[in-house]
Amino acid sequence: MTKLKELEPVVKEILKQKPATRGDDDLLYDNLLAKMNIDLSTMNARNFLLSYRKMGIPTIESVGRCRRKIQEKDETLKPTPEVVLNRKRLEKSYFTYSRGY
Repeated sequence: MTKLKELEPVVKEILKQKPATRGDDDLLYDNLLAKMNIDLSTMNARNFLLSYRKMGIPTIESVGRCRRKIQEKDETLKPTPEVVLNRKRLEKSYFTYSRGY
């Protein structure tokens, strides 16, 4: 499932079935791995990071991009207003940091 076209329907299904994943990419990624029958309890973080590509597991960044694309198209799959507000706050903080203030 390394192609985004294959990933998008799976991510969309998770977003529909588990609303908590709409505002939490870590939770979304965990649900995706479970759907792919990947049991992280059997490997340590180092082994996962060094082998996930060989295993055909998408990156968390790819999953996040899919989520944003899906949410852009389908308003019903967006996170709660609280999550959106918090993201805006964090975005402002990042812009301040990136400008060196």
